[in-house]
Amino acid sequence: MTSPAPAHRTRRTAGGFGPREGRRPAHRRLIPAVLAAALTAVVVAPPAGAVPPLDVDSQLVDEVGVLDEAVVTAAQEELEQAAGVQLYVVYVDDFSGAEGDEWSIASAERSGIGSDDVLLAVAVEDRKYGLAVPNALGLSATAQSQIRRTALEPELSADDWSGAVVATADALGAALTGAAPAPGPAPGTDGTGTTTPAATSSGGGGLTWLLLGAVAVGAFLLFRSFRSRSRTSDQRPTGPGAPPPPVDLDTLNTRASHALVRLDDTLRGSEQELGFAQAQFGVEATRRFTEVLAAAKKDALAAFTLRQRLDDHIPETDDERRTMLTQILQLCERAGTAIEEQTEAFDELRDVQARAPEVLDETEQRAREVAARIPAAAQALEALRRTYPASALASVAGNPEQAEQLLDAARESVEQGRQSVTDGDRAAAVVAARTAENAVEQAVHLLEAVDRAGTELAGASAAIASGIASLGSDLDDAARLAPRDPAVQAAATHARGCVTPRVPRDPGATRSPSCTTCARRRPSSTERWSPLAVRRSRPSAPAPSCATPWDR
Repeated sequence: MTSPAPAHRTRRTAGGFGPREGRRPAHRRLIPAVLAAALTAVVVAPPAGAVPPLDVDSQLVDEVGVLDEAVVTAAQEELEQAAGVQLYVVYVDDFSGAEGDEWSIASAERSGIGSDDVLLAVAVEDRKYGLAVPNALGLSATAQSQIRRTALEPELSADDWSGAVVATADALGAALTGAAPAPGPAPGTDGTGTTTPAATSSGGGGLTWLLLGAVAVGAFLLFRSFRSRSRTSDQRPTGPGAPPPPVDLDTLNTRASHALVRLDDTLRGSEQELGFAQAQFGVEATRRFTEVLAAAKKDALAAFTLRQRLDDHIPETDDERRTMLTQILQLCERAGTAIEEQTEAFDELRDVQARAPEVLDETEQRAREVAARIPAAAQALEALRRTYPASALASVAGNPEQAEQLLDAARESVEQGRQSVTDGDRAAAVVAARTAENAVEQAVHLLEAVDRAGTELAGASAAIASGIASLGSDLDDAARLAPRDPAVQAAATHARGCVTPRVPRDPGATRSPSCTTCARRRPSSTERWSPLAVRRSRPSAPAPSCATPWDR
């Protein structure tokens, strides 16, 4: 049995839910919409345009790919169990220029949807929707309007496509089962969207009263809609920083089950991969993969244990289930990622094996290029020694010599690899090539450390000078604000000992921080970095005999 013709349904003028951005406030949009709808219902009925309907062959048609199938299907099943009504959901890009209700009604009739079923159609790009509700369900026009305004439109306006279906299904179920009785028919209707004779009587007085009633109804609907939208906006965080809505438990449970299946397949394949790799490259070259695979098996065991706890006869709370399902997903992701990284490393090894002669030649050329940088690094290190003490350069002092040794070892590995290629042992050639590559890279890091040393030491000197100046200002404040506070003065005394200048005063001469004779000397040019040294400057005097090695 097909649905009646479209003329019996209450029509919406636009059948849309507004643009994504730049929408006018609700009270400014609803006033003209309500008045226009009232006047249109009295003056003229909109023509039913010919639109290409869609032959719906299932309860869920998502041509746009914006719906969460599990969430929508669950809402549809719940409505059917509660009210015996099937909700057909159709999401498309546009309605080919047709209005939403016309398109949804035509699609419902062409598809042969039952007289006690509902079709919800949404055009995502057109920002329109249609809700085809047959008269046989007994929902009044006011009840349908309330479902649209309070359940469907707020979710569509927020681009919550799956939420719109869930909210509509819940509202339909409540209205049909009496869980939340909808208001009765509006004056002038018979509860089915058909205008009564009393409402269409001729005469200026009847029309005037009808218009006044429409304005009153519009004001009431405006107030209700404004309150509803305000509550919705308060309850749902919006904006770029708003957290995404939580995933429902059913969807989370499905994801966890799929993740366990994928991880089990990955472990089986990885065991075979490890066997092939050990035969190809040897046990030592595959040791890391062996360790990663063992750790992945432990994660898999923990994940399957959680799954068994969820499936046993002991019930868990919703919060406990959510926590356990989230842990399963995290364990599966960690294990899968680690195995994938090792698989990629084996792919690189196989590439090296296939290109062993070329890789060995490239590594030898790279070693020659790095060796050419060693003399410049040695000269830079010698220049740093003339500026900074040996203790400041201890971490890079031997880098040029160590780099030379590493490059010698790389050259030896290259020769061993070539011999292995000649002997037909590609696996040994791969090991030699990797050893040579690692040696060259270590040499590069050592020389780069020498290049950075000058900049890092200069930056450290400036940072120390800035810190000493700041602490000196704090000491002045302490002396001015709390000169008799024992705790403050004890801390100030300790701080003065920390900031006492410890830089050389003259070339070849240093001083002891505790020597008062040194403290009275005029600071040399190297001491200008310390503001405290400048403040304590005095006329120059001969270098004291208490000079000690530089203490940093």
